Amino acid sequence: VTKAIMHFLVNYSKEMLQNQLVQELYKEDFFNELLQEDELIAKERAKCKTMLEVYRKASSIVNEIRDVNITL
Repeated sequence: VTKAIMHFLVNYSKEMLQNQLVQELYKEDFFNELLQEDELIAKERAKCKTMLEVYRKASSIVNEIRDVNITL
């Protein structure tokens, strides 16, 4: 009996709730708002991109120094 209650009431309620949430989430009116990136995340990504370039340049310099030392 307990499994039947679980199956018919709880699982049904869970499925219906999920369906309603998805319907609310996928309304076209909210697409722009949902897809808009947070300003802090955009700043953090730009900062990471800058740091990546710095690291690449540093790696290139270290490789050049290593290559020069090997040939000496």
